[in-house]
Amino acid sequence: MSQRVVIVSVDMDLIDMLLVMTEFEVVGVFDPNPAAVSGMIPVLGDDGDWLAYSRQHTDVAVVLAIDQCQKRKKLAPIYGWEKLATVIGPESYVSPRAELGVGTVVQRGALVSAGVSVGRACKINIGAAIHHDCEVGDFCVLAPGSRLLGNVVVGEATYVGAGAIVLPRRSIGAGAVIGAGAVVTKDVPSGAIVKGVPAREGNQGHDI
Repeated sequence: MSQRVVIVSVDMDLIDMLLVMTEFEVVGVFDPNPAAVSGMIPVLGDDGDWLAYSRQHTDVAVVLAIDQCQKRKKLAPIYGWEKLATVIGPESYVSPRAELGVGTVVQRGALVSAGVSVGRACKINIGAAIHHDCEVGDFCVLAPGSRLLGNVVVGEATYVGAGAIVLPRRSIGAGAVIGAGAVVTKDVPSGAIVKGVPAREGNQGHDI
């Protein structure tokens, strides 16, 4: 029997994926912008409407689609940890020796390899790869095509931009942002924003 789910925030790729997965029945989306999914799936309201809805529909689980790490951190307790669905999309690979936290979403073509630990309410976007023995904290987002190349430790609520690469045995502090296409060759401190090849903090300064 399919699990009935609602999606929080519009992500057209994720909606498309869930609509073809027989494991799920998409009921609708909670998003303040109804026009974003016009005619595709029902819009059920915004975040403030969830509590009343959940009281009437106790069997519905929640898929967090939003890409902003801090918003994932804020919304997870609002929608309820016990309601969050863990999703592994088609054409993706999650090793049986990997661990996924509750509410984590793995989209099409993503790789989560052996020995990997992914925290709660993370989002692994299309074609992203987490190589062996990495540790990813809660609320992290890996954008499409990003890669963690083995034994990487990523703090909670960190964003890794599209196509970014983090070299093996590097540590990324909590709340950091890795820019699109960056190549991280050294550890990144908490809260830092890095970009470039090799990645560095800000527009000037030392290589990161």
